[in-house]
Amino acid sequence: MNYKRGFTLIELLVVVLIIGILAAVALPQYQKAVAKSRYIEAELWGRTIYRDVQLYYLANGTYPQYINEIDTEFPTDATLSEDKTYYTFPNGTICGFNGSWREITCRIDTSGNWIYFMQSFNPNSTPWCRTYSTIGAQICKNITGSDSTCIPSGNGSFCSYSY
Repeated sequence: MNYKRGFTLIELLVVVLIIGILAAVALPQYQKAVAKSRYIEAELWGRTIYRDVQLYYLANGTYPQYINEIDTEFPTDATLSEDKTYYTFPNGTICGFNGSWREITCRIDTSGNWIYFMQSFNPNSTPWCRTYSTIGAQICKNITGSDSTCIPSGNGSFCSYSY
């Protein structure tokens, strides 16, 4: 007898179904991992800006008003804002500060959900992670090691997690 070799339609459908289930489970975890890594990069920039603000203060006796007054070396593809208070990176991360508020902010956008790394100019201040989204709250809680529970509504309601 001459048998044709190959897979049956049922076998192919089962394989496609299994791949679909795996993709449905893995995609949200992948998106969280990408957002977490982008936040960590923003946090590093925020901490670098904080350090350079403190060095500026030690050298000049006052805090800077504009981000281009500090000695942080930003990537050449980062764009300085017109008001000279923040840089925008190609991946959408925004880092800068408000000299009158004396506060550093780096933020990332995860599909319309902002996650912020924030720290006051005050040398005794503790940084915090702020978000308006539930995904951001999970990331902030995980990164800061906070044990608090907060569920942001997204419409003006936010969660802050101190380090």
